[in-house]
Amino acid sequence: MKVPTTGLLTPAELAEMLSLTTYTLQRYRCDSAGPAYVKVGNRILYPIPAVEEWLTSKVQTGTKEK
Repeated sequence: MKVPTTGLLTPAELAEMLSLTTYTLQRYRCDSAGPAYVKVGNRILYPIPAVEEWLTSKVQTGTKEK
């Protein structure tokens, strides 16, 4: 896995890191279910702090639903 050298990840980089497909990330964007992203022209980029925050929000301590 290539480690990013900037503060932004492409969908392909993030998908590889999370073992997801870029299509899944696209669905997350459409459903507002994934990490925050920026759009520069026609490029989608994920700020690393936004990805970290999103992942932190997904941490679970048990399987029981509240």
